[in-house]
Amino acid sequence: MELPPTTRPHGAVWTDHRVQQWQATGQRPAVAVWTVAQLVTFLDTVADDPLHPCWWLVALRGLRRGEIAGLRWCDIDLDGKQLTVVRQRTTVANRVVEGPPKTASSRRAVALDRRTIEILHAHRAHQRARYERVERRWSPDAYAFAHPDGRPYHPSYFTHRLQRLIRTAGLPPV
Repeated sequence: MELPPTTRPHGAVWTDHRVQQWQATGQRPAVAVWTVAQLVTFLDTVADDPLHPCWWLVALRGLRRGEIAGLRWCDIDLDGKQLTVVRQRTTVANRVVEGPPKTASSRRAVALDRRTIEILHAHRAHQRARYERVERRWSPDAYAFAHPDGRPYHPSYFTHRLQRLIRTAGLPPV
């Protein structure tokens, strides 16, 4: 069976007018995008969050939930100034499944700027120290964003945590 082609929704920027409409009606665009000022507010709000480097990558490098959940340190080349998206963690029938991204175009190299590299260096050092405290050996195969004992987060954790942080920042949803 062949399905008719669908058109993808275009992103709508959260202008003041759209924010007011959303606050009044609860209706929001299918794909909503923050303004630069809103993004800055969000990044300022999450600056002290333990997953700040995760939110930084999501916001400024476009990584998706499953890509963040599956990102390992061996996929991040800080000296080469890039990370490679080669896997994702997702849920299928309430089970977490790890595998390659859904499409070939999702497998990609992502350039990293100097500030992002600094943030990731600090995050890796902090994670290594955390692992030592729980007597776990750090390895390059470790998940970049994981519980203090190294267990990977469930992919939905990122969604729920992000939604909570957005509410805390007083921003409209994305």
